[in-house]
Formats: sequence, C-alpha cells, structure tokens
Amino acid sequence: MTLSSASGKSNDKRKGEEMWDDTIWPFVTPSHETPVHKTVIGEGKFGRVYAFSELQQVPQVKAGSTHFRAGESRESYYTSLGDMRPAIQTGLGNTDEDDEDDSSSILCLYRFKIWWMRPKFVTCMADIPYETLLVFGRDAKTDEYHLILPLILPEEGSSSSTCTRCTSCSLYSTDDGTVQLTSETPGTVGLYCGKSSKPFDLLQDGIAMALQMAQGISSTKTNNHTPNHSMVSDFTTKRNMEENQDNEMGSAKDCPTEMQRLPFFARSLGWCTWNAFYTGVTGRKVVDAVQTHHANGVPIRWMILDDGWQHTTNDNANNGEQWGERLVSLTDASPDKFGPDDNNHDTNISDIHVPMNRNNAPNNTTERSLLSLTETVQMLKSGLGIDAVLAWHALPGYWLGCAEPTSNVDNKIKMTPSTIQYPHFPFGIMENDSSASREQSVTKGIGIANDATQFLSRYHAYLQGCGIDGVKVDAQAVTGILRPHPPGNKNENDGEISRSEKSHAHEVALRLHAALALSMERHFGGARFDRPVSASAPIIHCMSHAPEIFYRIPSLYGNTRLPLMRASDDHYPNNPYSHGPHIVACAFNSLLLGLVMVPDWDMFTTTVTADMTPDMVWIHAIARAISGGPVYLSDKPLETNSAILESLVCKDGTVLTCTKSAVPTRDCLLRNPLSCSHMHIFKVQNVNGKRGAYTSGVLGLFHVGGTGDWDAGKLDYGPVIDPNAPAVTNAMGVIRATDVECFRSQFSSKPDQSFLALSFRNNHVKVLRSLEDEMSMTLAPMGSDAITLIPLTQIPFGNSTVEFAPLGLLGKINGAGSILNQADKGIGSDGTATTMQLVSLNGVGSFCFAIRPLDPSVGKLNLTLAVGGHPIHYTTISHQNENTLIPTGLIDRGFQVFIFQLEGRGQGRPTVQEDVSIELSPQIQ
Repeated sequence: MTLSSASGKSNDKRKGEEMWDDTIWPFVTPSHETPVHKTVIGEGKFGRVYAFSELQQVPQVKAGSTHFRAGESRESYYTSLGDMRPAIQTGLGNTDEDDEDDSSSILCLYRFKIWWMRPKFVTCMADIPYETLLVFGRDAKTDEYHLILPLILPEEGSSSSTCTRCTSCSLYSTDDGTVQLTSETPGTVGLYCGKSSKPFDLLQDGIAMALQMAQGISSTKTNNHTPNHSMVSDFTTKRNMEENQDNEMGSAKDCPTEMQRLPFFARSLGWCTWNAFYTGVTGRKVVDAVQTHHANGVPIRWMILDDGWQHTTNDNANNGEQWGERLVSLTDASPDKFGPDDNNHDTNISDIHVPMNRNNAPNNTTERSLLSLTETVQMLKSGLGIDAVLAWHALPGYWLGCAEPTSNVDNKIKMTPSTIQYPHFPFGIMENDSSASREQSVTKGIGIANDATQFLSRYHAYLQGCGIDGVKVDAQAVTGILRPHPPGNKNENDGEISRSEKSHAHEVALRLHAALALSMERHFGGARFDRPVSASAPIIHCMSHAPEIFYRIPSLYGNTRLPLMRASDDHYPNNPYSHGPHIVACAFNSLLLGLVMVPDWDMFTTTVTADMTPDMVWIHAIARAISGGPVYLSDKPLETNSAILESLVCKDGTVLTCTKSAVPTRDCLLRNPLSCSHMHIFKVQNVNGKRGAYTSGVLGLFHVGGTGDWDAGKLDYGPVIDPNAPAVTNAMGVIRATDVECFRSQFSSKPDQSFLALSFRNNHVKVLRSLEDEMSMTLAPMGSDAITLIPLTQIPFGNSTVEFAPLGLLGKINGAGSILNQADKGIGSDGTATTMQLVSLNGVGSFCFAIRPLDPSVGKLNLTLAVGGHPIHYTTISHQNENTLIPTGLIDRGFQVFIFQLEGRGQGRPTVQEDVSIELSPQIQ
C-alpha cells in the first residue's frame, strides 16, 4: 500500500516518505486505519531509521479503563504500525534445526517497572508487552534475524551537548494484534528496523543508529529529521570501522583498549554495605566490618557506602521507611551516624584500637565515639588498604529529592533551592506495575534542585573533600517523567496541559544527567586519580532503564569512557524465586545495555541460608565471574562463603575479569530460559584477552527453567505456575566453540582449530577437534557450571609440533582470565630450541599450562621459564593425584602439565606480571 499524506489523500507519496519495506520487518502488515507519516532519516548497515510525525493523542478514557489512576499521565500519543502477519510469524524463533518444539519466538525487552527492563518471550507480535524497548525475532524461512528499536530524538535545534528536550517511544500490541508505537512526549519519534543473518552484528548496527539519532540529529522546518554526521560520536563512528568487522557480541566502546573498560578500582573485589546493614549503616560499622572481613581472608579493595549515610528528613528511617524522605544537607552526613566533618582530620586506623574476639570479630561491647565521613574514609584507605570508596545517593539527592531550605541561614548554606515535581507515569508502566500509583512521590512530589549543576557540584565537592572516589546514583528513571504539577492539574504558568509546547520532554532527566556528567569529570575525573583516560568513569548508574537516559549517557561521558550501569533489578537473597530471573535479565538486558554501558550484574551475598541454597549461591558466583563487570559482595562480617570467595578472587583481591559484556549464546537468544515446558541449558558467553586474538572463551551454563519468574499479579518473583507443564527435570545441552561468537571470526579460516574445554564444577577437560565439535552437558535444576574454551596453539618444535594450552590460575571460575595476552616468538630451527611463548599474566596463585607433543617419539619436555629475563621455578605434574586442582583427563590425553606460582607485587594490590617467556626444547632420552 501507499501511505496517506498529511492531507489524507491516498496514493500521494510525499518526498522522503517510504512504504514499509518487507525485507526490513516482514512480521507487520501496515495499518489501513491510521495515517502514518513516516520518513527515513538514517541508513545503517543492516536497517533504517524511520521518523513518525503527527501521532494521535490517546482518548481521555483508554480501552479497559474507566478512570485515570493516581499518578497516571493524562497525555499519551500513538500511531498504529499495523497488524501482525500470521503467515510469517508461525515460522519464527526456531534457532536450532533439531529443536522443533521450541515455542519461544520473539524476544522483547520491556520496562516492567519504571526503573527496570526485563526480557519477555512471546510467540507472536500480538503479545508484545507495554513499554517494550526492543523486539528481536528470526524468520525461519529466510534464516534472518529482525530487530525493532524505539529511539529517542532530540528536539529541533538541539545538539549532542545542548540537548534539553527529546522525544521517546515504546511498543506494545493490542488484543486484536495491532502493533502500536506510543509516546508520552508529543512530536516526532523514531524507530529502527533492520535484518541480518548475523544477530550480534544486527544488534550493534541498531544500537549504533540509536546512539547516532540520540546525539546527531538536526531538524528542518518541515519537521523531517536528517542525521547530522558532524555530531555523530566517535563511539558510533568507530562501530562502523575496521576494528569492528569481526562478527562478535562485544561493543565498540572498548575500542581504545578492552582491558581498561572498567573503572580503575573494579578489577579487584568490592563490598557494599547494603545487605549487611541496610539503612542502619554508620562509619564505625563500616570500619569494623572491613577490618573483620580482612581478618577473615576477604580481600576487599573497594566498597560502596550505600543508602543510610546521608542527612535526610529522617536519618533513622528503617529499611522501607526511607522512600518518603528528602535530603536536607549537601555539606555533612547524618549526624546520628557520623561525626561532624571539617575535612581537616588526619586519623589513621592505628589511632583507634578495635578489640577483636576469638572469632576475629569486633568486640561490640566496646563504646566508641562516632566517626566522621572523612575519618571513616581515611581509616579505610590508610589502615585497611581500601583503594576506592563510592558513596550512594539518588539522582535528585534522596528518594523524594531535596528539602527546600528554610529561612535559617545555616540551612540555606547547607541546601540549594528546589521545586517540587510530580511523576506522570505512562499508561504502560501503570499496566505493568500497578504499585506505581501508590508511590509516595505521586502525592508528595520530588524536590528537584533549581540549579542542577550547582547542586551536584556542591554535593560531589563535599564528597571529594571527604576522600570519596566516586558515586553510585540511584532512582534515575523517574526523573524522565517529572513535571511541575500532578497529572490532571495545571499551574498558572502551564496553560492548557494538552498544548505540545507545555508537554514534558524528559527535561528534568536530561538536565540532571548533564549536570551529573559534568560534576563527575570535575570532581572524580581521570586526571585526579592518574588513571588511563579511556577507563570508565567511577560511577554506577542504577534504576536507570529509560531510553532518554541510556541512549544519552555515552555522549555525556566521552563515548569511550563509559560508566557502569546496573543490568537488572536487585539481587534478592531472601527470595528463592528471584535468582533465575536475575541471571536471565542481566544476560538479555546486556544485549542492549552492553553496547552503551558496562553492565553491572549487582552485588550478591555468598551466605547459604534457607532461601539461598548452595546451588543458588553458585549460580550468582559463576554469573558474576563471567559477566565482564565488577564483582562485589554484600555479606555481613563472618558470613562469607570461603569456597565461593576462593573461586572468584585471588588472595591479593584481584578479580579475573572477562574482556567484554556477557550475553546469551546465539542458540539461546530466542529461547525462554525460565520456561518449564522445554528444559534446556541456558548459555551465556564471554571472552578473555585482546580483540582479534582472544586467549580463551568462557561459557556460563545455568539450569533455571521452572525455578521462578516474575509474577505480574503479585508484583514479585514467585514460582512458575503452569498446570500443563511437566515436572522440572535435568536439562541437557551441548557445547561448541562456536558458542563463543568471537571465535566464529577469529578462526573462520581454521575450521579444524582444536580447543581444550574445561568444566569448572566437574574439574574435567575434553578436547574439541573443530569449531563444531560437541561436548554434552547435563545440569540438575538450579545447577550451574562454567566452561572455558582454550584454543590449542600448535608450536613448531624442532622437526615436530606440540600443542600449547595455558589454563590460567587453578581453582578459579575464570582462571583463564589471568591471561591477558599470548604471542609466539621463534628462536631457532636447529632442532634444539624452537620457540618461545610470551604470556602476559594477571593475578596471584598457581598458574597452569599444558603441552602435548603430537609426535609420540618426543619425550619429556625441557622448559625455561622467565619473567623479565629472570628464571622462575616450575613444577611438572606427572600424575593426577599430585595436585587435585589439575583437571581430570588432561594427563590421560597425553598432556604434560606444568605449574608455577604468580606472586603479587606490592602489599595487597592487584598484580599484572610482565611477559612470562616459556622456552621449549626437547629432552634427550
């Protein structure tokens, strides 16, 4: 069909407008009822960006509603994209030719709360949930993947640095199968539609175009948007350059150097005060807890001072009572929990003796005075070896923002003027989360500083003066829907609410985030810490899954110095049904967030309880180890599980971090891991090493089917209720080297490349003789494992060849993460000395590598190991029982096994070794 023009005349194709291209998204038939004014404003490698104008306003009483709910926006706009196309959709979703009973077909990432996204798997376009921000499917007839992304578009006249208003939109489908594009912001909205046989390349292209639209759009007087390429970020530009031509799941954000993608502190173990103390945190408790953790072998190197430390309208609010409080001071912490700060303290841990009892715990009967925030930080750093302390605060200051300063002069100095703003919750959020109408912000409003730049700069200056190194910023997404009056009301300055020029366009969120990024650079910037400029900013963005936030942040932080962002809803240690959904949400949300941020899979507790079984703890530990983000605990002192700790962290606190952001494997992209109908192993992939020469791949394996899911009726995680589903049984799966997406390109010219597949939980190895060779796996319900895939390097050895495999540090989930780089260096061809392997290493512990001569006549190998030219001692393992950490099956398969010790340099600091040279020569028999 031909779309109608603005005048309503059919068959009048306007300049710049296009018909739907069936090759872009074949699952939707264009609507015949609603005139859609659509313009192509961007061309990606695999798809197009469409701009939609003249959206219709939603009727005052929506379908299924007889009245507006408290806090619900009265202003919504929509356009109908069309109806689902059943003839094509029935072939969707089957990504494995042998798995014909897989019912899941389309992946939707949607906001199930104002704060968070989660995945939902639907079998047709008619089931797209409200507030969907990504739709991803596969056409089995063409074997092509298809992607729809709702975008944000800056207001006309905005630039990347001056954007103060923007439109956003989301998708949902009606009961009759009509796909709707809806927005709370009037004006032109954008949509990316693309297709490719390479799913991860398609996702990269879509997100790159989304960022380009968010950062580089200019408007003409006719409201037709065209890309302004001079404003396209380096981040977006690099995504289309040579360094990103390999087919991989990683993002271009780590182009400068992938090993520096994390903040300067996050390659070590962290700790957060939240689950240990909740809002009852004090300076003394923090110092005591860190000292106790260290005394019991928990090598914390950085920490987060979470909610509860600030001076608010109720400093002693218990957990759950703080949601209705406001910040009352920018110049001190809670006087009930911290002593006064004058920023002139010079306190050392040695100044205050903390008596310890027989269990290495603080003697709580000893009375001590309050520690100021400055004293607390100084004691943590000077006496307890903490490298960085992050402080928590909400983006508006506290949960209900800032309190208005009183006439008291002292209060005026402590605070900044603010204005009460009210949330206007979109209809879709209300449908997904009915508790939104009961938020205290609906009736009380949120106090937003009139001068956001002054507010955040003053607050961060205070924190910087106390020695704080960065921040965790919560409660972000609600700022995108704030307006100066409650829904349905108007103030004297607003006029008619329905007038588009008075409608909100995310102004508060954009203003606060611009001020936040500026303050971060000013007070916590790279120059202050003498760290690489390409390292991520020391900030964790939290409760921020809103497109006006995550699509804008890359440009605010310099595009290549991207901050951390929490990947999902919280870790709930006391809800046994939440653990599977947490892992699944982190992995699938990272398909989007991992291309614009560094996803943070959240803190977790290692303590085994009735609600947190050993299997559940291991699921979280393995997920964090392969996530590519920070690893930090929230255990109470004396409650850390030593087995979990030893598998994650070196004795010096080093965390063996993967190179990229973990995401599902290709064959798991369109399967629901939480389903109890089809038991399959959920696989999540990542890599170690450097781009184009990754030293290993790592797969997290999880069986979470039928173990829990989000209960939309109870608004909580609960059991999976499906009376027709079979009982939860063991899950089967196969492992291939091609599960690691990067290996498809890295070894594309070597299909017979061999790999060593190492199971962490079983401590067993198998040799895979090609990219498609398989390893079968079985997991019990709530079971997990990590499989490391190590390419076997064939090395010339005199007149023969050997296979070389560096396994990494023994006993670690991601032991191969200790290998930062690997290279060959030939040193002769006379039959006595043939080659040298140079391996850059990270961490502390027992490093293992294995060598297998392919010629049976080659006997025991002689090696020379050296660091920086200085020989080091190693041990040869001839029998399995000589070291129980050696994977079983390795020696039996003809490998000669060698171990040497990586020692830390510097007291309790993460270590990066110089290149370790391994020189090979044959033993004369």
